[in-house]
Parts: sequence; C-alpha cells; structure tokens
Amino acid sequence: MAMRIIGTGLGFFFWLAATRLAVPDAVGHASVLISAAMFMANIAQMGLGYVVLRQLRHHPNPSALINLILVLIAGLTVVLVSIAVGTMTVWFPQEPTNRVLVGGILLLLTMSLALAQIVNWIFLAQQRLRFSLYKQVGQASLALVLILLLRPLGGFVAIMLAYTLAVIVVTLVSIGMGLPKVIPHYQRTLVWAQWPHHTFRKDALPNYLADQLQRLPDMLLPLIVVHQAGAQLGAVFFIMWSLGSSISSWTSSTADAFLREGIYHPEQLVTLLPRVLMTGVGLTVGFGSLFALVSPILLPWYGQTYAALGQPFLLLLLIGNIPWVGTTLLITLLRIQQRPMAVLLGLLLSNGLGVVGISLLLPYGLTVTGWGWILVQSIVGLALGCFVWFTIRYRRHHVLPNLAHETHPDG
Repeated sequence: MAMRIIGTGLGFFFWLAATRLAVPDAVGHASVLISAAMFMANIAQMGLGYVVLRQLRHHPNPSALINLILVLIAGLTVVLVSIAVGTMTVWFPQEPTNRVLVGGILLLLTMSLALAQIVNWIFLAQQRLRFSLYKQVGQASLALVLILLLRPLGGFVAIMLAYTLAVIVVTLVSIGMGLPKVIPHYQRTLVWAQWPHHTFRKDALPNYLADQLQRLPDMLLPLIVVHQAGAQLGAVFFIMWSLGSSISSWTSSTADAFLREGIYHPEQLVTLLPRVLMTGVGLTVGFGSLFALVSPILLPWYGQTYAALGQPFLLLLLIGNIPWVGTTLLITLLRIQQRPMAVLLGLLLSNGLGVVGISLLLPYGLTVTGWGWILVQSIVGLALGCFVWFTIRYRRHHVLPNLAHETHPDG
C-alpha cells in the first residue's frame, strides 16, 4: 500500500507537469500510447506471475526459472509491438510525424513495463516487497525529474521520453541489482527442462485471462474515449480516471497480501476474508471521502478545462470504487480457491460490462457514464457477494459434518 500511495502521489505531480507543458490534445495522445504499452505489457505476461508465486520458493533451480520467464516475456513483447507499429494508423488517433521514433519508444516502454511487472511478482513471492517500494519510488521520482528537464523538446515528446526513460532505468537496476539480492545464489542460466508445465497450464493461463479482464478498463478506456470524443475530452477522462483509480489501487493492495497468505495458509481463509473485506472497503471509503474533499483544490492545478469537465465525473468514480474494491477482494478469494471459471465470469461482468457501458453512455457526457459505472459495479459486487456467501455456507454444511463423523465415528 505504501508503494502504491507514494508512486501514485508522485505520478500526480508527473501528470500535473504534463498538463502544464502540453495542450490537452498532446496529453490525450500520450495517454493513448502509454495505455497501449501497458496493454501489450500485460498480454506479454502470459500469467507467468502466478507461476512465479506458486513455484519459485519450491523450484530446484529458481535462477533458471526466472531467466526463462524473462526471455519469454521479452520475445513476445517484440512480436506484439511489431504488430502494433504496423497497425498504428488504425488505433493511434494521429499519424506520428516520426514513426521510427514513436515505434522505438513504444518497444522500449512496453518491454520495460512487462519485465518490471514480473520482477514485482518475484519480490512478492520472496517476501521482499521493500524492493518493489524502492523501484516504484525511484521510477516515479525519476520520471518527474526528467519531464522537467525535457520540457524544451515539446509536450508530447517530453512526456513520452520522460516516462519511458524512467521505466527503463529502474527496470534495469531492479534486474541487475535486485534479483541477485532476493534470489539466493542467483545465476544467469537458462534451462527449459525444469519448466513447470502443470502450473503454467492449470493456473497461469486462466489467471492470465483474468488479469487481462481485470486491467481492461485501464487499458482500453483511454483509447475508446479519445476515438469517440476526441483528444481533449480523452485527456480529461484519462486524468480523472487516473486519480479515481489511484484510490482503488491503494486499497485493493490488500488483495495482493490476501492472495499470498491465502495460497500459503488456506486454512485461514474463513477468518481472513471478513478482515480483508472490512479493511479494503473501509480504506476505500476513508481515502475516497478525503480525496473528494480536496479535489476542488487539486483539480484547478491541472487547468480549468480539467476542473470544469472532470470534477463531477471524479466524484462518481470515487463512489464506484466502493463496490469495485469489494468485487476485487471476492475475486481474489476465488483465485485462491482455484476456481478459474468463476473468476473469469466475475471479471467479465464487472469490467467487461463496465467498459461496454461507458462506451455506450459516453455520447451523453462523462456524468452519465459515471453513474453507469456505479450501477454496473454495484450489481456485480452484490451478486458476487451472494454467490461467495452461499458457497461458503454450502461447504460448511456438507463438509464439516463429514469431518466430524470421521473424527468421532462412535458419535
């Protein structure tokens, strides 16, 4: 949580600087390119983070496993970015004046983001999250410094270069210096023979699909809004969405801890679940209320366009975070229980319908789309909560008596 709060706080100042040095159209174009890079980086993960989480601590050769995963991710990234650059006229809202420069930035940014994500999984599996904290703070701080230094290059170019260079530098440091510190006797070896096929097929691929659905709003909505409503409104949407989702990102970090503890201590799920739900939802309400109070002061820093068009939408996003975080925590429970179909269905309803609803309601304004997002998240969260509750009651009713009979056969 500290990692996400600090990273998002510094990110706030980064995008504040971006809106000051660039017109809204340039900010909108940069948001599209960064969203595309995040989209491809998530695809390149292939769910391998779950292979790391479940196998790293018990693998006979952790160095070989990690290096193989890094190579697979880097190779798939090259393929995905090549396709994206070849089809740029379709998905990018403006023909780039220098396709080679934009394509090079996109390749480096996507690969760095993909590798940085898998490094975070390694730190999580090894219980060395302070390394993730150092990485996040370093990346956000470096990006803020670079965007101020690169101002003479122009708005769009300065934003993209600052963001990309910060991710590259910190990712290289994390791989070169962080991995040897968290992996005992780390070596740069590459062995396919010890690849955990069963875990990849049974756990990683279903969770990979779930991850794409979970990140669907962050990856696709900036692209959709820019194409439907123009770069200016797209910039307003992106800034408000980034601010609103930062609250859910802070509070849903409890899901990461829940996932790890649930995997290694499944016998504690009954007591962990209510505590995690109360903590996550309580923090969402608290942080969201505080942010709503200070938003009239913060938003004018971005500019009057963002303050006038974005504040009502931001307040609705903060309300929608409450059921969304609850849904995220319930889906984490289903992941721990290895129920991939329930996870995929829950995410498809929550984020899939949410994206469709925003896309359909966008012509009626950001306020209407905000109410649509709240409605979808509330219905899905309530339905998923009922499903989990009935499932737990069913298991208690049918499992516990059998256990009691086996323990006391004469009873």
